[in-house]
Formats: sequence, structure tokens, C-alpha cells
Amino acid sequence: MGWSSPRGLDVTRTPIIERAFQLAADGSCRTLEDMVRILEAEGYREVRRHLEGKAIKTRLRALRGSARAAGARSAQSQVLQD
Repeated sequence: MGWSSPRGLDVTRTPIIERAFQLAADGSCRTLEDMVRILEAEGYREVRRHLEGKAIKTRLRALRGSARAAGARSAQSQVLQD
């Protein structure tokens, strides 16, 4: 368990925005709602408030799209190799 700041925050935990980008990049979330559910299950609070801005939503959507496209290319090349 990480050290807690005087406000009770775990300073070893990945910040919520950084974690959202990790989830978007690894392709584990198809939608923003998937991401919200995962982050809440991981114990993050006020997830929707952190992800409500238009710019962040746009960047996360683009990153999810890139991850899906990369996954599709990988799957296609795997089929071609078999």
C-alpha cells in the first residue's frame, strides 16, 4: 500500500486521467461508459467529472479508435498467417 498524503490520497496510484489514457490505448474499452465502469471498479471516484470535458473525450475517442484499428490489423495479419 502506498503512502497517503494528509488529504488521504494514495500518491502511488496512477492519476485518473493517465489511467483513462492507458485504458484507451490498450483497447480494453470500446466506449466511454466501459471506461467509466472499469475506473470505478478500480476505486477511482468522480470519474464522470474527470472525463466530462469535450477535449478529453475527443482525445480518448481517437485513442480508442487507433487501438481498435491496430487490433483489427493484428487480427487480420494473424488470419493471413494461418
